[in-house]
Amino acid sequence: MTYQLHITRASDWMQSEELPITAVEWLKLVRTDAELVQDPTHGPYFVRWAGSAGPERWLEWADGRINTKYPDGALLKKLVAIAERLGAKVQGDGGEVYSGDEPVDEWAEDNTLPFTPRQVMLTQRLPWWRRMMRRQVARW
Repeated sequence: MTYQLHITRASDWMQSEELPITAVEWLKLVRTDAELVQDPTHGPYFVRWAGSAGPERWLEWADGRINTKYPDGALLKKLVAIAERLGAKVQGDGGEVYSGDEPVDEWAEDNTLPFTPRQVMLTQRLPWWRRMMRRQVARW
């Protein structure tokens, strides 16, 4: 399962449509930031981040929020800067809020999740299919 970070104005990223970042705002920000390059081959709101020296990094607007997967420390700092410009915050799938100072490079390289021990214990107790059902129910 992938781990995503979201730029959102809502209290929880899953309710981003309540206080959305609009597509117009997103595209305006992309046009004013030289490091963000629109890539229409993946959709009208898909953007590549040119400020990365490592593997290719991307961001995409959808459902009132901006998403990316497994950011390294440099991209996390960029996400926080974007969030500040939009009056939003950076939030992970687990609901945690990021300030940009977190040491994420270790978990990004190993694709391990930056959960707290309690969250890991709860996740390990549930079978994979139940975790998937929980996620699906939360989206409805």
